[in-house]
Amino acid sequence: MKSNEHILIVGKDEMLLRTRQMILGTHFQVETAGRVSHAAGLLAGRRFDLLVLCYSLTDEECRQVVQIARNHPPQPKILEISMLGRPCAAVGIQEELNSEEGPYALLQKAADMVGFELRSIGRSARAS
Repeated sequence: MKSNEHILIVGKDEMLLRTRQMILGTHFQVETAGRVSHAAGLLAGRRFDLLVLCYSLTDEECRQVVQIARNHPPQPKILEISMLGRPCAAVGIQEELNSEEGPYALLQKAADMVGFELRSIGRSARAS
């Protein structure tokens, strides 16, 4: 059973977006955006609990997405995915995850950030 938490993943690599959507979509409601303008439209029209920023974004794109998120309350928590020491250079990043940690680490980090307890792969429960 999926939780009610909504996650927006923003990045320019379509394959990474789809893969992360499939991974996080096992437990959460997930949307993706491949452009800042698309992310802006989604953030303006919906509430997201978590915003995931990919290292495929430029520093400026990261800053723009974070600024947009801050202008549309309630503000989502922000997770930055880095690779080989190259993070998305957004201001106000709350958490960071190295992409080399793998898909389960992404799922666990997202669950921790939104207060969702993963009991085991494929089974989950609401954190108390």
